[in-house]
Amino acid sequence: LRDTRLLNAQIIGLQETCSDHDQKNLETYAAILRQRGPIDWRFERTDALSPMMCARGVAIYSRYPILGSGRIDLPVFRQRRSAVWVDVDVHGRPLRIYNLHLENRASISGGVSSEQARLAQVQAVLEHYQDWKKSHPETPVLVLGDFNSLGKLWDFKRREKAILEMSRELAPSIKTYRPTLVGW
Repeated sequence: LRDTRLLNAQIIGLQETCSDHDQKNLETYAAILRQRGPIDWRFERTDALSPMMCARGVAIYSRYPILGSGRIDLPVFRQRRSAVWVDVDVHGRPLRIYNLHLENRASISGGVSSEQARLAQVQAVLEHYQDWKKSHPETPVLVLGDFNSLGKLWDFKRREKAILEMSRELAPSIKTYRPTLVGW
């Protein structure tokens, strides 16, 4: 949060953030963001059963009031993963936000590739979304996250099935695809 542009952000999603020491880090981020006005936030630990690696998890910070929130436990392949969702009130209009952190290195011993693991985790989020959308058909959705979508090193511009599935189901407003890993 050293970049002052972040202080003006309306919505921020964090992945792999720590909540150790009674959520000290999360409260510190909130205090920094409050320099520019009210902030509401929700956090869900990656693994609700174990304080793995500083009790890390996913968080959403919002300048808009959070009306409801929850977690989605994602299928486990190497490590437990979760997603957090919030419903916010944007000037009288609802908005659903998901923040997820997908598998980066699935266990080879299980016979599931990392790409297959990410697809299964995305499908869990999409099932949650589809169930919710039945009673909220007009509410827009924002998806944030660390998708760990690496494609193939020799074809890094290829979109993974998880990304394609999200795009098909959610009809994104951003149509372009820009890979973030293009070499070592």
